[in-house]
Amino acid sequence: MDYAFENYIKVFEVLGYRRCSGSFPRAGFDKVAIYQCHDGSFGHLARQADGGTWSSKLGPCEDIEHPTLTSVNCDCYGLATIYSNVEYQYAEN
Repeated sequence: MDYAFENYIKVFEVLGYRRCSGSFPRAGFDKVAIYQCHDGSFGHLARQADGGTWSSKLGPCEDIEHPTLTSVNCDCYGLATIYSNVEYQYAEN
């Protein structure tokens, strides 16, 4: 399996996500931030929760919620460099 940074972007594109600018919440959209390490490799992924906070899975630990993307910036996870969002799809009754 190829864990290249670009492949994470492609996976979200296949799922219907499109690149967007910034981390501001957008009503009716699900947003993710993809982190890139200083060597160009994939580092981490965060998903925007309702209200604009972010959630992350830190290895085998429980999910955490953090107020900003910079809250988890580090050498291990890198920096949030790509933002993508997709419009919510609501199931019909």
